[in-house]
Amino acid sequence: MNIDPVAALDAALKAHGLLTNRTSQGIAIQGSDLLVSAAIVRVEKHPNARIVQLDVRARSQRLANGWLIESFGGVGPDESKAVEEAFGKFLAGGPGS
Repeated sequence: MNIDPVAALDAALKAHGLLTNRTSQGIAIQGSDLLVSAAIVRVEKHPNARIVQLDVRARSQRLANGWLIESFGGVGPDESKAVEEAFGKFLAGGPGS
């Protein structure tokens, strides 16, 4: 896998003008209590494809310090391409993107 989901998420947040700090638990958004992270939590290997599940997580006091998790699937000829597709869906705002 060539894409680091946390690094890609950090870059996307910065591209939207947010100031961030990487922590051991994810990415802290400066000026807020919001902590976000991303990880590939599932990989399925098939003869001609890889399927991945990307989870993007957010935690805040406003969420009673629980995690809000949004999952995105990706399919590709290899794991790297599947991760790219899943992250692209996250950036586009939904599964059908």
